[in-house]
Amino acid sequence: FGDAAVRAVPPARREIFFSFRGSGRRMPLREQILAMHNGTDRVCLDAHPHRSQLQAACEAATGVRVPPQSDDEYVALHARSRFSLCPRGDAVYSFRFVEALSCGAIPVLYGDGWVLPFSELVDYHDFAVVIAEDDVASTPKVLAAIGPAQLEAMQRSGRRLCSSRFAAG
Repeated sequence: FGDAAVRAVPPARREIFFSFRGSGRRMPLREQILAMHNGTDRVCLDAHPHRSQLQAACEAATGVRVPPQSDDEYVALHARSRFSLCPRGDAVYSFRFVEALSCGAIPVLYGDGWVLPFSELVDYHDFAVVIAEDDVASTPKVLAAIGPAQLEAMQRSGRRLCSSRFAAG
């Protein structure tokens, strides 16, 4: 998804504070996230109206959903963001988590009472931010409280995890 050079861009050089791109239809958590969009450093876009014609044509022809990672703008959004918001979709997990890590963004996970996968092997707080779904409105405040040194450390930990656990080998 993102190469090592993209992952290595430090948070201070990423002009977008946080981002999200995905469908918000019929999902209250995502609707709240989309409402945080300010058009400058908080970029939260509803993917439905932004879907490419190619994606729509492929889905119509095959009946299979084409994932957003086929979209260069989506990858660029992660690569330009310090934090990538990763709310749940139809399931508790979001594929955005690995996509964010692969582009060097710090994933922001929203979850209430669920156990993060492989938490016995990795400490998520080293490379991700976890916010309760009920606290979604506090996202800007929570993220702003993370200082530059901690941001750099979290990104380094995320790069290490991505390289050691998710890289093709």
